[in-house]
Amino acid sequence: MTTLTIEVKKAELVACIENNVSSFGDDFSTIYVDVNGDIDCRTTSEDNSNWMPMLTLGGMGEFNEISEDENGDFVVDNSKFEWSGFSGDRAIAEYIVDDGECLTFTDDYTDDNGDCSQYKINIVEA
Repeated sequence: MTTLTIEVKKAELVACIENNVSSFGDDFSTIYVDVNGDIDCRTTSEDNSNWMPMLTLGGMGEFNEISEDENGDFVVDNSKFEWSGFSGDRAIAEYIVDDGECLTFTDDYTDDNGDCSQYKINIVEA
């Protein structure tokens, strides 16, 4: 089995996570990476055959601060979350990337020809 190393830009990963914090807890959404290091939040109903899962959003609901507003509706307010000089959704995204525990860095990948490889993700600053 060959190993495929994929470089993912930290800023792009943080931005993708930040843009999808509102989907945390959604069992049908996952942040994927392709062999070129491109990142996308995709649903299970999409063709994900050329994408490798990096962060499943279903188990991420614990990061959202949910409260009840004056009308009795539940709202998400992450403004109090702080990390590394950031606050809110950006801080959550930075924390997830810096901590790394929730991210998938290695897994097996089967391409369109049925060939199996192991992929390894490296997060790079640039």
